[in-house]
Formats: sequence, structure tokens, C-alpha cells
Amino acid sequence: MGGRALRVLVDMDGVLADFEGGFLKKFRARFPDQPFIALEDRRGFWLSEQYGRLQPGLSEKAISIWESENFFFDLEPLPGAVEAVKQMASLENTAVFICTSPIKKYKYCPYEKETRRS
Repeated sequence: MGGRALRVLVDMDGVLADFEGGFLKKFRARFPDQPFIALEDRRGFWLSEQYGRLQPGLSEKAISIWESENFFFDLEPLPGAVEAVKQMASLENTAVFICTSPIKKYKYCPYEKETRRS
């Protein structure tokens, strides 16, 4: 590598943090009488689109979950994720960075993600 550090970018949601599991737990708690999509039945990237196809109005309810305060604070790490990042960071000539993007309506998202990282 000629002395240059390898830069590794690691996403947060679905890589380090269990976005899907955290979402489902909060969705079922907030909307116990609404249909939901089990983790093994999730398809595609946009969770809200799949919920919208399940029943009218569910897309908005899904979005309200991750737009709510403490959603990102409360996400659990995925098994082995933190250890894997620490192991990569300990490698010689390797710089590891957490990369993530805020959601569209981001009142809480950036602050919670940044604080969670620290």
C-alpha cells in the first residue's frame, strides 16, 4: 500500500446497529393492532415502501417510528459488529470511519447517531 492507510467506511444502520429489529420492536409497541412485517419477510431497502404496500397509511406510521426521539439511541448493536470494527481499527495501516446519512426529517437523527458513536 505504499504507506497510505487503508480507509474503511462502515455504515451504521443495518451494519453496526440493528435498525430493522429496533424498528419492529417499537412499531409493534406503538401500533399493537396494526399488521407488521416479520424480519424474515422484509424485502428491499425502503422499509416504509413495504409497509405501505401492506396496508394504506402504514408507510406514514412506519416513518413516524424512526423520526421519533430516542429511536437511534435505543438501537442495539448487531452481534459481533462492534468487535469487528475494533479488530479492523487495530490493523496496521487501517483507518476505520463510521459513515451514515440522516433521514429526510432529521430532528433527532444526526444528534443521536453522533452521540451514539462517541
